[in-house]
Amino acid sequence: MKKYVYKLLAAASVCAAVKLTATPGAFGALCHGLRELGSSGAVTALIFPQDAAPDAPLCAESSLPAEAADYSAIELSAESAAPQPKKRPARANPTMKPAAPPAIPSVTDKSGLDPDLAALLTAPLPFSVPRDAAQILILHTHGSEAYSQEGGAYEESDRSRTSDKTKSVVRVGDVLAEAFGAAGFHVLHDRELYDYPSYSGSYSRSLEAAQRYLGAYPTIKTVFDIHRDALYAPDGSAVRRVCTLPDGTECAKIMIIAATGSGGLSFDTWRDNLSFALKIQAALEERYPGLAEPLLITGERYNEHAAPGYLLVEIGTDGNTLAEAERAAEIFAECVSLVLA
Repeated sequence: MKKYVYKLLAAASVCAAVKLTATPGAFGALCHGLRELGSSGAVTALIFPQDAAPDAPLCAESSLPAEAADYSAIELSAESAAPQPKKRPARANPTMKPAAPPAIPSVTDKSGLDPDLAALLTAPLPFSVPRDAAQILILHTHGSEAYSQEGGAYEESDRSRTSDKTKSVVRVGDVLAEAFGAAGFHVLHDRELYDYPSYSGSYSRSLEAAQRYLGAYPTIKTVFDIHRDALYAPDGSAVRRVCTLPDGTECAKIMIIAATGSGGLSFDTWRDNLSFALKIQAALEERYPGLAEPLLITGERYNEHAAPGYLLVEIGTDGNTLAEAERAAEIFAECVSLVLA
């Protein structure tokens, strides 16, 4: 694997030049230290690739090239003598306990398959994420699903449904796509309504659309079919489910549905979809406790056989306002971005 050599030219207060040899794979531990030193004015870093002339710096003032976070295995050697701090006497280290395995996120398993959740959670991401090509597809099998009219009135096509895409889950998909785009992902958002005017056959129509996109953009492995849930109280009123965020605002809750096809429409790659879902669920629970409903593992298929990162996601209920669902979409994009990074 190709190595890169970097030269750190220290300010007069640190009389040494240091050569860094890094093989591609995490340079992150050094990044923070350079930034800290640079912000104090103690160090000015000029970073050169091995084959660059010394007068052609890629960056200065202790900032690092964009690819720096992708390096690992750092070797340091001093090119000239410099005063060294006195070493503290080594302490006897107590016996290190093995790191605890990551906590399995909350799950409701209705598949009857009893999957190995711990293994799937810790397994590598089951697909690659290309850097300079289409990466994520967002669509809506039930695009007419809408939210409480308290957040904005709309003309209903059925109860809590509308063909007005600015008031339905299609608008939530817009926010999700914008958030992914802001995080640097290449996103396609299909705003078509596949459940209007006819609800019957909507999954067949959205599957055809997904397959067209996946055929045209074979780099896409991640597909989110965005819905909203429908829950009703005994008196028939819509149930509103919210999570209070650290800033005191309220946000609609999120439920991820991982399909297995165990109910009849079986497919071999369901473990890939479930592994991806578990990683997102874990990120949501760690960063925003209480926001995610338990991950639902179902025996249905819900078109998830079409791609290894295909998931159905319910953002809010028809008791939530559109604004609450939009905020949840932003958070969902944030946590998915961490998983795909």
